[in-house]
Amino acid sequence: MLRLKTTLLLVGFAGALFGQTQHYTHTTFWYRGLVAVPLSKNWDFYGEYIHRQQNEIGSSNPFTHESFEEVRLWLHLKKGNWTVQFNPISYIHSVPFLGKLADYTANPNQEWRAAASLELKQNVAKWTFKERAQYEFRFPKSLDYALTTRFRLKGLAQIAISDKTKLTLSDELWLNMPPNQAANHFDQNWIYVGMSQQVCKVLSLELGYRRNLKERSSTTEFDDENGIDLTTAFRF
Repeated sequence: MLRLKTTLLLVGFAGALFGQTQHYTHTTFWYRGLVAVPLSKNWDFYGEYIHRQQNEIGSSNPFTHESFEEVRLWLHLKKGNWTVQFNPISYIHSVPFLGKLADYTANPNQEWRAAASLELKQNVAKWTFKERAQYEFRFPKSLDYALTTRFRLKGLAQIAISDKTKLTLSDELWLNMPPNQAANHFDQNWIYVGMSQQVCKVLSLELGYRRNLKERSSTTEFDDENGIDLTTAFRF
């Protein structure tokens, strides 16, 4: 169970932030579509589409407003228990979380992004443990497409309930880094629990719950997100 250390550490870190000043509560719905294609023995290609809807102030309906949309491409190189992941390009369109009236008039943002990560995977009986470190290179319209970067650290524990059903718990910490770093060094923390089902040889479905704590650049305002996630994954 040593692989749980990273996940439990990050969960505890997120909990320590809930005493901060102003919190805005949100309900969201996430959809993620994934297509994975093996290119060779060690190389895989992944294409992803991600869409998020959010509620408006005074309502808990998560389908009221569009919030986030992303298209991204990945190349994975597998060597034993290690995977090197390259994201040469992503495109993102987003609007702020609606926590106060001023958020309705805030400008939407566009962003181009690239990333690289290193992931360690270990299997213990019915358990799978993963730890991933990722560095992102971001070019947001809000900064006139100037470079800014972000570091992400993720821990994941997964248990096989049956041959086709898996339960997953993960936590991911996001930190803003120089250059052009925002006032907040801590960006957000995702805690996730989900159940996946292998429907057929190429298709799997996953339904999950996401608890996200996000610090705004004011450093005195936080967004508390409660999200339902649905993922459809085609692996050929």
